[in-house]
Amino acid sequence: MRELDLPGIGKHGVEQSFSAGDTVRYGLDGSVRTDIKYRDGRTSAAPIRAIWDLKTGRARLTSKRVGELRDAVGVDGSVPVIELHIDRSITVKNHMFYNFIIGAAHA
Repeated sequence: MRELDLPGIGKHGVEQSFSAGDTVRYGLDGSVRTDIKYRDGRTSAAPIRAIWDLKTGRARLTSKRVGELRDAVGVDGSVPVIELHIDRSITVKNHMFYNFIIGAAHA
């Protein structure tokens, strides 16, 4: 993902560690790591629009973990947290966003 340098993700939006809304050293004790975060722009000041969490095997993204990710990054419930699973595909963990996408798909 880093090598692709995708708009909104860039080279720094992959596997970052956070604590209390701030970026911290990767793996810092007590920090929370996001797999991918998508911003509305390329700068660190651009608003975060989504967080992706990659899962394998039987792992699932729980409501508790969704809250931890949002708290660590410093965003509210309007920012969707999206589970990407190798076998189960994509699950959006934010109903407001999910309904918006479904509604847009049928518009």
